[in-house]
Amino acid sequence: MKITPLQNYIVTKVSDDNDKTASGFIVKSGLEEPSTRGTVLSAGPLVKDIKAEDIIMFKSYAPESFSIDGETVLLLTDKDVIATISLT
Repeated sequence: MKITPLQNYIVTKVSDDNDKTASGFIVKSGLEEPSTRGTVLSAGPLVKDIKAEDIIMFKSYAPESFSIDGETVLLLTDKDVIATISLT
């Protein structure tokens, strides 16, 4: 299913915030706070500087969560995005 957000909305897939050691072990902090990182699936026509597949950081209280085809996605506005993350 394809989601096309309107105006300045962004659809984001939640990123896993687990830290991994050099040997590949996953380390959890013990505190289960909601993730504030995600990968953009699609962006509305009024969104500037953010496009599909960008990794973003957003305000933790901002997104609306919903499930599509068994996968949880978030809907937020471009004003709730704090930064984009570059992996290079």
